[in-house]
Amino acid sequence: MVLFGSEIKNLEGKTTIPWKKDDPIVPALEKQQLEGHGDDISPLVQVNEKSISPCSKSKQPELFVIKTPLASKSQTQTLRRILSDADFEETHNMTDNWKLMWLHLSPRGHHELFDQLKPNQVLNRIPGFPHKILPILSKMPNVPNVPSTFVLPKETDRLEAFIKKNEKLFYIKRESSRKSFEIVQRLDLEAFTEEFLVQAYIDDSFLIDGHRFDIGVYVLITSIKPFRAYMYDKDINLRFCPKKYQNGFPSDPQTYVVESPRQTWLRKLSLPTIDKLRNHLGANSLRALRYILNSANIKDYDLWNNINQTVYEVLTNIQQSLLQTLRPAETRGRAFELVRFDFLIRKNGDIALMEMNRSPFLGEQHNPVTKLLHKQILISTLNIMGVLSKTYEQQFSHTDRSVFLPHCMSPVCSRGAISLKEPFCSFCEFSLTPDVSKMTSEAFLENQNKLGFRRLIPSPPGSIDEAGQILRSLKLDRKESMADHKMAIWYLGKCFQDDEWCY
Repeated sequence: MVLFGSEIKNLEGKTTIPWKKDDPIVPALEKQQLEGHGDDISPLVQVNEKSISPCSKSKQPELFVIKTPLASKSQTQTLRRILSDADFEETHNMTDNWKLMWLHLSPRGHHELFDQLKPNQVLNRIPGFPHKILPILSKMPNVPNVPSTFVLPKETDRLEAFIKKNEKLFYIKRESSRKSFEIVQRLDLEAFTEEFLVQAYIDDSFLIDGHRFDIGVYVLITSIKPFRAYMYDKDINLRFCPKKYQNGFPSDPQTYVVESPRQTWLRKLSLPTIDKLRNHLGANSLRALRYILNSANIKDYDLWNNINQTVYEVLTNIQQSLLQTLRPAETRGRAFELVRFDFLIRKNGDIALMEMNRSPFLGEQHNPVTKLLHKQILISTLNIMGVLSKTYEQQFSHTDRSVFLPHCMSPVCSRGAISLKEPFCSFCEFSLTPDVSKMTSEAFLENQNKLGFRRLIPSPPGSIDEAGQILRSLKLDRKESMADHKMAIWYLGKCFQDDEWCY
């Protein structure tokens, strides 16, 4: 039996490579292997000489553009180092044929910039993605694990109704100054003339070594239509409050406001349990947290299911608002958005979403733990988007998107019977539309290059039976959700072929 990709021996014992008849390109490395064999080369081998560049011809380096304020330059040091190690060169000319453009914030002309993207160019900003994410939480009252949130003064009436039913402390954050925090027991609603964000205070948080903390989960959005998002599940960002938590009404912000890992490291904050797990036993932040939670009889599995569900609900809410504003061309470009979700853990193991950070800090850190995390996330992000790979497009063949072969072989999916109401048939090779061809090829390449990311959206099926129920219940008559439905069905088809595609 000859395995795919393996070498075979010809009758004289010499090595040949079994290429398909219609292969357009033989990589240069294999061309070199074939040279010198003369007439002994197997007739199966066909070399397209025009498609192979001479080895002596030096390739031009890939280019990247970084646009950040001078004060934020330190945030991109790790990114620059990764790209430099991959033989990229930085350019400041936005008209050059760059491969990656990294923006600190979306520019005012981001719609025009996106329209001008070439097929090989990648942008780190999705047009229209909300800049201020916290106020959006006030519009998601039904999303689980989100504390009641209000934007004042425009939502004063809704807050008054909430106060009548709930006697709680309130955690206040001024939107115009991200560092302004205050906890109060009584609110003077008439005093709110500037925009403030008011959130129900979580007073039963789980503590580590007596300190309040939050966990940062990184999420990468690679497409809006269809919606594809991935969660980095190899590690998390841990942030601690500099002082131990006080029971009752906390008067010192340092007991309830977390600081950056860099500040924690510089002040040499004493966290005996975390320090032992990370510094002496070699655990990363995720494994250290899991050990601590399990020791406290908190079910780790349930906690992460709740986090996944909350992130899923928030992102799908954002997607629906984006679909109403994006132009057709802006749903097809190569752009991505990296977001960090910050959660508190309650004493009983429940979670509370405190914030979403659209521009998470991924710069250099004195803290070696965080420095490694930032590097891993950036490499995984650039890899899944095809920025670092020299052979990204070559990893895909039209045979890789083939699914539902039994259905495609049946009379139901014959050319004359294709219908939008037959979701299986629309994935047969002879009936693929350009949009489906594009979305499936992108999804395949992302899956092959996701490294530390795990797919979150479309959500994986729980079982084959559940997958069948989903397929039977899909409603493909809504144009705005057609792409999402088709993407989910294709993933289910790949899941039937290989369990690796189920998550």
